[in-house]
Amino acid sequence: MTRVEVWFNLFLMSFPRLPIIFEDDHLVAVYKPAGIHVHPTDLERGRASVMSRLKAQSGRFVYPIHRLDRATSGLVLFAWDKETARVLGQAFAERSVNKEYRALVRGWTEDQGLIETPVKAKDQTSYQEAATRYQTLERIELPQAVGRYQTARYSLVSLFPETGRRHQLRLHLAKINHPIVGDRQYGDGHHNRYLKDSWNWRRLGLWAVGLNLNHPVSGAPLALKTALDKETIRFLTNLGLDKAV
Repeated sequence: MTRVEVWFNLFLMSFPRLPIIFEDDHLVAVYKPAGIHVHPTDLERGRASVMSRLKAQSGRFVYPIHRLDRATSGLVLFAWDKETARVLGQAFAERSVNKEYRALVRGWTEDQGLIETPVKAKDQTSYQEAATRYQTLERIELPQAVGRYQTARYSLVSLFPETGRRHQLRLHLAKINHPIVGDRQYGDGHHNRYLKDSWNWRRLGLWAVGLNLNHPVSGAPLALKTALDKETIRFLTNLGLDKAV
């Protein structure tokens, strides 16, 4: 091991341990903090990723199965071995894994709905078919004029993506005029600034909270769930959205 590798391992071990949501001999699910990539990227060489931190934490190599945007926090699944990674990767590709997210969005959403608008991330060249179901959990209205609105309305929603396109959830919520708060690319700058200045919220309001799949080895149903992180719970509770947390 080179001196640089030794230094980087020590650097990784200086972080708090990633919370383990589920672990067995074949796979491990952890809670990914906001602001960190799932695996190393060419644009951020030398920076910690969930993959590198989990490797340093466990002393074992791990195989990433799926990704979350850097700004999104929540449940991420890894495999301990290549064959498990292959089986899980195929399950995700075949859409046999059910994913659930929570999001805080601008405005009052319908009680439930299906969004099927094709999406294209800003760095992509063509549109792809995409589908997202949503269900509204709770709504609030704050007596604060923001932008062209006389009050600030927000909804806490559960999201169930039926496809896995890049930035799908962020684009779909923006398409129905309910952008996710804190979204700097597709969101509402007026509301982002209001929540930052008045509520000290600087993150994307999107959290991966659940995966339902068949275990890649035993075939038994596996339901993985995670609670939200303490900063998120404190923020939503202060807003008055604690019932659905």
